[in-house]
Amino acid sequence: MSTDERPANEENSRGKETARAVAIAASNLVPFVGGTLAEVIEHVWVDPFRRRVEEFLIETAAALRRHEEAIARLDGGPSQEQIVSVALRAAQAAAATHETRKREMLRNAVVNMALGVEPDDVWPMVLIELLDTLTEAHLVALQFLNDPVAGLRARGLREQQPGRTREDMIESILGVDRDLVAKILYDLDRHQLAHNVGSLMTPGHGTSDLGKRLLRFVTATEDTVGSNGM
Repeated sequence: MSTDERPANEENSRGKETARAVAIAASNLVPFVGGTLAEVIEHVWVDPFRRRVEEFLIETAAALRRHEEAIARLDGGPSQEQIVSVALRAAQAAAATHETRKREMLRNAVVNMALGVEPDDVWPMVLIELLDTLTEAHLVALQFLNDPVAGLRARGLREQQPGRTREDMIESILGVDRDLVAKILYDLDRHQLAHNVGSLMTPGHGTSDLGKRLLRFVTATEDTVGSNGM
């Protein structure tokens, strides 16, 4: 049987087996003990871990296939080994969260890395490590701070918010208490992703260059090849 004549589900099956092998290897990092406790750990912790890693890798592989032509056209792009390394680190982060948007951003990061959005060998890992430390709420807040006017418009809110601070607006869009808003903004400032300088309502003024870089890396893109935009 030629390559072109293989069953349609063979590639998907092979992809699942590869993802399962990676998941099992990763789960070996979990310390096991004998007897019933081992079965409890297996059922409560390891099985969900394997499932999340497997699902993430399969979804990411499908996303990469959708961009395979653009990846093939890329001159001097990342090697397969580099892409695999980033995918496995992203899968580790995805296994530790149930938050849908954050998992989507991790998947976007792998695809964007393959598309040459971050051609440097170090930046993709740095950004995924950073993404791993943030919650979905942090990321929503960061996106809003990067373009508050667009964020307000998307939510059907008035674009003019005279006298309102960034704390006021983040509290409004996230629907959380003021203490949590303060913690989120503190974290974004501490990671040098956001700052409170200049006019908040001016697009880009609420985020640092690093914040913009992270958002670009985790945002779904269509055939964006090369140039890190910095």
